[in-house]
Amino acid sequence: MGEREDRPYAMAARRADLTGLPPAWIGVGDLDLFYEEDLAYADRLRAAGVAVEPSLFHGADALPGTEGAAGVRSLRGSMLAALSAAFDPKG
Repeated sequence: MGEREDRPYAMAARRADLTGLPPAWIGVGDLDLFYEEDLAYADRLRAAGVAVEPSLFHGADALPGTEGAAGVRSLRGSMLAALSAAFDPKG
């Protein structure tokens, strides 16, 4: 441990060519430590022709009092649609 990890298939973002990766659902908030890195990864995926669904930050839908907010309803809908598409046996 502590050594630089150079295996590009251990983490998709380390690959030079992102072509052929499955669609991605990326949830990140603007205060997230990896915000810029996540946005750059999403841009690279789009440039490679990979569908990317941006969303609110991880856990946003668990905050008290947000259950009915339009953004949270949209987040849950897009999250469920992404999961349904990923596990669709016909896909």
